[in-house]
Amino acid sequence: MLCEGDRTFRARDLDKFIAYAAHADIVNGTRTVERLRHHTTQLSTFMYYGNLFVGKLLEAKHLGATTLTDVGTTYKLCHLSTLQRLLPELDCRVNLEFNAYFLDVALSHGCSVVECPITFHPRVGISKRWEHQ
Repeated sequence: MLCEGDRTFRARDLDKFIAYAAHADIVNGTRTVERLRHHTTQLSTFMYYGNLFVGKLLEAKHLGATTLTDVGTTYKLCHLSTLQRLLPELDCRVNLEFNAYFLDVALSHGCSVVECPITFHPRVGISKRWEHQ
């Protein structure tokens, strides 16, 4: 499991990931279900549609491989054997766009990806990305 420690995600969603794990190499959380997303999260309208747009670009690049609605979430499950296969292929210099990059590399190497609807809550604390802007 990959998950940020800012309390935007909840452990109660782990059961959902486990239910989807039998169907794919990677289970990617999606924060796009309105009823599961708190209305005061940092997922702005711009970020919401940006993630959707990039997801659709990846779908077009890997035509027929998956459906992606949220490429920016860090909440994901990856089977150990899949992770061991992908780690040597990943560029450690990729930072903020890592999640979309990870999915692109995984799909390029024939990994199966399925999305799982997750709950999404307001961040606790200040993001390092935004504190100096």
